[in-house]
Amino acid sequence: MNVCIVSAGRLGERAFDECRGRFPTEYVVIEPPEDTFIDDISIEVPAADLYLSDLRSPDRALALVQRGRPVVLGVSFGPGFVRQAKSLNPDVVAPETVCSLEPTTWCEPINTFARAFGRPLFSVEVRDGRLTCVEVLRGAPCGSTSSAAAELVGQPLTPATLRRFGLRIEHHCSAPRLGRTCDTETAGLVHVRELLSALPIHAVENELRAFRTEIDRTYYESADGSALGPMFHPVSGDASR
Repeated sequence: MNVCIVSAGRLGERAFDECRGRFPTEYVVIEPPEDTFIDDISIEVPAADLYLSDLRSPDRALALVQRGRPVVLGVSFGPGFVRQAKSLNPDVVAPETVCSLEPTTWCEPINTFARAFGRPLFSVEVRDGRLTCVEVLRGAPCGSTSSAAAELVGQPLTPATLRRFGLRIEHHCSAPRLGRTCDTETAGLVHVRELLSALPIHAVENELRAFRTEIDRTYYESADGSALGPMFHPVSGDASR
């Protein structure tokens, strides 16, 4: 399957490097139009079985959608835009974040991509209260999952460590902060929830159960449209700030 990343220059080379390790991938940067009042916008991109869009212009994104090939929208501009896009091309998905994408759609090219990149899957080992192995089985196409997970090995399994992990995801994430439909704060929540789900049962003590309840509550409030502020913050003495 051939993938083409179509970007406004923000998704970056990290996503290209990640994706081409699994699929034949091309990376195209579409410059923003000089004239914002152009009525008929078209874009030139290579033929592909699947497009991953990071375009920040609704008109440019719709021009990509109209090519009639499956599209994963990294930025979707809201429900009205998604409805319009789907009326032009039914094989369009707009996940909450790209790292929320799952292989459960009606479109096989999108499912094939989502088996490799999307909602994170981890294999975790814990010994003597420390994270001894954190293997990324599936991660975000921007590379934030593998970059932040590598920093966990050897760390104590505590809420402070997991908060720091969420903060590092936000740091590595290529989405906008407090974005309309895809933002770094939600990406951090998604990653911490999935990491908690992957923990061995014997490693989850009362403090972590309470932390998971807090994370779940914040995640579902954000899904309901509640204002989502910074969930994670630098821990005192954390050199990564």
